[in-house]
Amino acid sequence: MYRSAFVHRPVSSSNRASVRAINASSSSRHLRFTIFGAASAFATSGTTTIITITTTTITTTAIVIIMIVVVVVTIIIVSIIISIIISIIIISIIISSSSSSSSSIVVVVTSSRRLHRHHHHNHHHHHHHIR
Repeated sequence: MYRSAFVHRPVSSSNRASVRAINASSSSRHLRFTIFGAASAFATSGTTTIITITTTTITTTAIVIIMIVVVVVTIIIVSIIISIIISIIIISIIISSSSSSSSSIVVVVTSSRRLHRHHHHNHHHHHHHIR
């Protein structure tokens, strides 16, 4: 009788403790659910804002990337044009130097031709003189 009462008392206290634990866990679960619900509601309302921000960021980033690409492409094109111009200048310098040498050759040829023509003229004159 005493033992059964003694056994019964710890059981009731442990039951009460377990009930209190269940209540605490349920209240914490409820609190967690409330936080989750608020967070989900905030997320739902904030998703549009986040989407807008993300879209704006993506657009800005895309614009920046496009600008960077345009600048890089422009720089590349300009450098290519500059290199082409430099190569043209170098080629023209080479051509002018080679043409100056070839022009000297031409001068030599023309002078020799002139000499030949002069000689021919002399010969002709001489022939005329003979005649």
